[in-house]
Amino acid sequence: MNDRCDETSNDRNNDNRLYNSNDNAAGGYAWCDQEMVFYEGTSIHIEWMSQHSCGNGASNKDDPTNPESTICQEILQLGCEPTFKMFAWGAFQPEYDNYQFTHGESLGRPCTDAQSLLQNPSCTSDPTNSQAAFNVYGNTCTQTRPLLSSECPGGTFNDSATCDALNLATSTSTFNSATCQCSTRKAVTYGYMEPENWYLQCQARARNGGLFTADQNPNPNNGAQNTRQEPNSARYGYECTEERDYYPYFHPTPWIDLAIFTSQANANCSYYMSQSQNTNNKCLCTAAPSDNGTWTTCMSDITQNTLCPWYYNNQRDCEVAGFDWSCFGAWNWAEPTCQTAFASTDNRLGNLNLRGDTADSAQTNANLAYYDWNIPNGAVSTIYTSVNNYLNSVGLAPITTSDTVRCTIRLRYNISNYDVPWDFDYTDNSRIYTNPVQQYGWAIPSYVPTAAPTVPSNTTTESIDNPANSVPVRMAINTAQYGRVFQDRTYVFQIKQRSALPTQVPTSATIWNINVRGKRGNIAQVRNCVEYDYVPNVLSATVGDWVLFQWCGSDYNDPNNSGEGRDGTDRNNVVAVISGDYGRNLPLNATNTNNTLLFSTTDLLALAWIGQNPNQCYNTQQSLTTYKASNEDPMSCHFLNGPRIPGVPYMPTAYFYYFAQIINGGTINFMNSRNNNFSNRSQKATISASGGVSVAVIVSATVCSVVGVALIAGLAWGFYTKKLAFGKFSSRV
Repeated sequence: MNDRCDETSNDRNNDNRLYNSNDNAAGGYAWCDQEMVFYEGTSIHIEWMSQHSCGNGASNKDDPTNPESTICQEILQLGCEPTFKMFAWGAFQPEYDNYQFTHGESLGRPCTDAQSLLQNPSCTSDPTNSQAAFNVYGNTCTQTRPLLSSECPGGTFNDSATCDALNLATSTSTFNSATCQCSTRKAVTYGYMEPENWYLQCQARARNGGLFTADQNPNPNNGAQNTRQEPNSARYGYECTEERDYYPYFHPTPWIDLAIFTSQANANCSYYMSQSQNTNNKCLCTAAPSDNGTWTTCMSDITQNTLCPWYYNNQRDCEVAGFDWSCFGAWNWAEPTCQTAFASTDNRLGNLNLRGDTADSAQTNANLAYYDWNIPNGAVSTIYTSVNNYLNSVGLAPITTSDTVRCTIRLRYNISNYDVPWDFDYTDNSRIYTNPVQQYGWAIPSYVPTAAPTVPSNTTTESIDNPANSVPVRMAINTAQYGRVFQDRTYVFQIKQRSALPTQVPTSATIWNINVRGKRGNIAQVRNCVEYDYVPNVLSATVGDWVLFQWCGSDYNDPNNSGEGRDGTDRNNVVAVISGDYGRNLPLNATNTNNTLLFSTTDLLALAWIGQNPNQCYNTQQSLTTYKASNEDPMSCHFLNGPRIPGVPYMPTAYFYYFAQIINGGTINFMNSRNNNFSNRSQKATISASGGVSVAVIVSATVCSVVGVALIAGLAWGFYTKKLAFGKFSSRV
């Protein structure tokens, strides 16, 4: 995501929208109109780029043929609507009942809300034929949600006649200004993951004084919102800066650990796993939700207020002040996987350089770092149960359970070097300084970067200044970035129990995912991301298995980016090509098929046509002749311009979801008919099926990111990140 939403440009508008990615504006994938769906007992294939490398891929750090110049950790975590809501109570009391997890909704095209429908009556008067909603303007959901507690009258969003009357197709400037920031119409566009109380809690809490800060001086105001990496941090959504920068965190968080990749697995893994909140409660200074007096006092001055329980970051001071040191948050989840990080070459957009121990990876042809996350059976109920047990214990109303939970995946990437190892704390602050000047070539007995080098007593100034003996060199060192965290997140997706499968798919079925990653444009235009590809692009399955074809693109790409069909739009389909001709763009038809098809003809046509309504399309004869080249026309369904949201016939969609069962053995090669217009742009894949019983489950949904890390969009998600400050830190407060 990289804080993107519906800006119709290759660069994002606002790096403060939801969280601090610390990445440049070019990363990330634009907003999609639907949430993707994955089922328990299935596997999501997550890929990412570690742009600035990640160790040497080996436990042996002394091999001269495989040197290691960087230390890194990559942390994959899951956050869901219930896990965030459990932090939505506190000083800002109205929030708990009104919390709603969302990445924000775009109003960047006609007919998206009540006012827009009034301004475009054809959407409701003639929904089948209306084309008003094809005219995208975007730039409606790229702003940061305000602090309702201090920036909006009454601590809530309010109706505004001025904002309700705006025609956003004409201009979005007033809509995106302070005039409308607290309007109910604007409210739906904001991303909202961490609750506001989470931010206020962090702002109130004294930062951990045991952390390594080098010569950075975090501003004492704003509490744990300021760190070595962000000594004067701006507000990024409702994110807590200290929690983002340090892992494992010292207090309860909304995040469930999925996997840890580290360049120093032998030294790090046992510590990380033992400290994971998956199996351990973490503690926080607090008061009862019903203690209105305390929370009113706290809210009156949230910053460094000793009358606010959140101020105290340790048990002793908390209890002396008369508050409760409350320990909670263990998710009753398995310990996270922890393993050696994949080695990658720096500044190559994360391409793997498989060497060391990771050269023995089962996926030795992998181009990107990856993790196959198996969604546990019972994951949905475990999340609801863990959260509700806590809410019941503090006297808050439980969350209504469901067969579905809405979530995001966060990827954080810490990059450092051996000047700043993972176990540095406040006692090491004098070990490194910003931009020191050093003498190169002189035998200096000690490393004192801020002082003049110690000079032996039997030397003269002339000998020191003689370039034959030594020369001064200025070292480019930014201590805010030695040990630095970058992150990205996916758009919101849904995890469902197997009971929620479509009726035609048995709950015991083996299901495979075919997804699409990438975005519209050539390699220069999609820099820091990738062009289109299927994920996986080679699949082996068994007759009787089901394949879930699912992808979520966007209509908010830069309209100047290269591509076919309507400008700015992502569209994908599956078109089988003739057997043995993987390298040719020649679709199957009744005259050239010479193999047994894996899928029924009904399914193959549905996958090629992706749900377009023939009544909203030119007929075949028109598509072959008069409108053959009409790539911008909404009725040009041969360009895949025509898909609409089911039940909303006037609204285009870049989302597609379709189950197909493998009914025959053999091999099928397929392509996207829209995205193969150059010899070097080829979106193709192969499925082979044999007889017998498969033991696999849903697999291969790819998440997109370049974290300095970037997540790669197979869920049409983008992660773009760079460097983290994770370590074994002192508990000094």
